[in-house]
Amino acid sequence: MSRSALGAVVLVGVAVKWGTFTSTIYPYTISQPSTFTHQPGTLRGLPADFFFPYGLGSFTTNVNVTAERGNHVAHDLGVFERDGGKKVKHVGWLRVMGHNLRLNRTNHHGLAGTWVEEQVTFSAGGYTWQLTASYDPRYKSLLPTMIRMLGSFKLH
Repeated sequence: MSRSALGAVVLVGVAVKWGTFTSTIYPYTISQPSTFTHQPGTLRGLPADFFFPYGLGSFTTNVNVTAERGNHVAHDLGVFERDGGKKVKHVGWLRVMGHNLRLNRTNHHGLAGTWVEEQVTFSAGGYTWQLTASYDPRYKSLLPTMIRMLGSFKLH
């Protein structure tokens, strides 16, 4: 990681370094804090990049990025309900690559416990992207960090 790719933020006396993560699955980069670890995986049958907070032990608290070839964005909130989400709603806007994108939130309850997802969906570079911040409500304090990660997304 180059020196120019690093930044530091001090939180409660702990220095958090930010670096640039380059995906080997999809053509994008994202800012990753030193307090999160990357793990490739699968989500809804798609290859995914997951970023988990170190040492938290919460499977549902992560940032994840998935994509499908093509341009087929569905802004219908019903998509989230079909995935089992409750209290689905538009909660604001997130600026990604110079565009303001709808940020939607949904609540989930299942075998993994209770969690919330905040997600943007958009088409760019021949893919339909889903950028998601997922968190157990006990760890909502991580949401600003996760949203910062989503907002740093760039195609390469």
